[in-house]
Amino acid sequence: MAERNGHLEFVFAPDAAPGGVWNNFGGHVGTLCTFPGDFDAKVQFNLVRWPAGNGLEVTLTAFLGPENTWYQAVRSSDPTGGEQYDSQTGFWSNYLVDTGDAGALRVTRRHGVITTYYLDRGRWVKMRSAPNAESAKIAVGVTGGANELRGKSAVVDFTNFSVASNDFDCPPNARPPSS
Repeated sequence: MAERNGHLEFVFAPDAAPGGVWNNFGGHVGTLCTFPGDFDAKVQFNLVRWPAGNGLEVTLTAFLGPENTWYQAVRSSDPTGGEQYDSQTGFWSNYLVDTGDAGALRVTRRHGVITTYYLDRGRWVKMRSAPNAESAKIAVGVTGGANELRGKSAVVDFTNFSVASNDFDCPPNARPPSS
């Protein structure tokens, strides 16, 4: 991963191989600030090089509480299920929508309820909601669990990542979110 022209870019080589504790590859970049209350996180992305069925997941994630429970909006390319949006609200629930679009992801919390969205033709489409009032850190990332790249590289370019909130806690010298 690298920053190029103010964008966060993830590049996967054709021979990317899973490993480590989670047996995957890729990663995420997150906020230093935490959000104990309401927030509205959004990110746009471009699938610059995106071979079909590549096994990668583009994510916008709220990591919650000391257990790092994740609630996330996902854009994935499943080798058998095709191009999809997926919403994980807690460890076990998901929601799939077939799509060929690239675009944007959104995760919000209002009054203790987290909701995930994807952008479709300029309109935010709600995927799933679930309650969780624990303090959140927000991250964007791309991961893969198996090498489905089949000798091709993949590139994802993130733009316009923002978190709007009036309730946040930032360490000294960290840039606070927009409000």
